[in-house]
Amino acid sequence: MSVVCVLRGPISAATALGRDGNPLMAMREVRAFALQALADLAAQRSSIRPGVIEILRRAARNGTPAMKARSRRLLLELEHARTKT
Repeated sequence: MSVVCVLRGPISAATALGRDGNPLMAMREVRAFALQALADLAAQRSSIRPGVIEILRRAARNGTPAMKARSRRLLLELEHARTKT
């Protein structure tokens, strides 16, 4: 599976490096955006949902505290989307 991310508008060096100019923070933000994008796609396409759920479960177990919280929230949203379809 490949995911394409499209940035809208100009991006500054500060944005690329993260809010505080730290490249590590920028990587964390990119991971968070990637998880959100995967969850959005999985909500629309049931064929990829099981794989995305596994990715989110792994992030909920092994990520930073913020990543764990976001992953749990996305898992709940996906579960809600699954019951609606």
